[in-house]
Amino acid sequence: MTREDKRTVHGYRIIHSMIIGSQEIFLGEKQTECLDKRYLCAYDDLDHLDKGCEVVAIGDYLEMLERYTKRIQGEINTLRDAEQKLGGPNAPIPADHCLLDDRTKSILGKFVVLKAEVFRPEYQRANEQICYVTGGSGAKANPKEKVLLVKNVCGGRAAQFERSEVQGLVNMSCLPEWAQKAVKKFRKKEIVKKGVAR
Repeated sequence: MTREDKRTVHGYRIIHSMIIGSQEIFLGEKQTECLDKRYLCAYDDLDHLDKGCEVVAIGDYLEMLERYTKRIQGEINTLRDAEQKLGGPNAPIPADHCLLDDRTKSILGKFVVLKAEVFRPEYQRANEQICYVTGGSGAKANPKEKVLLVKNVCGGRAAQFERSEVQGLVNMSCLPEWAQKAVKKFRKKEIVKKGVAR
């Protein structure tokens, strides 16, 4: 029996689930229900607030399967729209396009490129990799601990990674034009914030 066989949402056993974009989407079955209420389509936002699953609908199999696939397609469309707004290529940044992360030096306040493989497949893109280091014991020179606190340059989201997940430092000359603009815009915002804080 797999882990998937044991999971339930609102009493429905999960028979299919997919994590994509900002959601986990579920198709569940409750065999004790009549045919027109046997299946459930639900989703859970992956915002770490644990609000629980939102039920989209309950109905027969084909109807719920259609809702399930539409919800997946909606997340795909959201991801595509975000990519198009960048205005340029968004392939993962290869290691040879980065400057070496010399672990004998601090990377606090530096722009880094995270390894693409630390992200789920739909997020293995340059706009997710480029981050600004805001803190963590792993940001120090010769770090004994791993924690690295960063802000995503394109979305501004704060996140935690490990120093070993850093591919290298940003090499501006190897970034696509949209990414260079994003780094410069982020840098200006940080300068303004530091000026206001003084």
